[in-house]
Amino acid sequence: MHKKEKFIGLREVFIAAICYRSKVPIVTWNIAHFNSIVEETEYKLEILTPEKALQRIL
Repeated sequence: MHKKEKFIGLREVFIAAICYRSKVPIVTWNIAHFNSIVEETEYKLEILTPEKALQRIL
């Protein structure tokens, strides 16, 4: 996937697809990178930092 001269790797696409299909959020430090996948597709993915994910658990 390409947008505004940014390349999204195949690994990130697979991670996003697995999370979408499994209905689980993506937990990452790189929010902006995965947001570009959400912006380019129709899929609604929840993207969380590790801190936000921990807050949900606790």
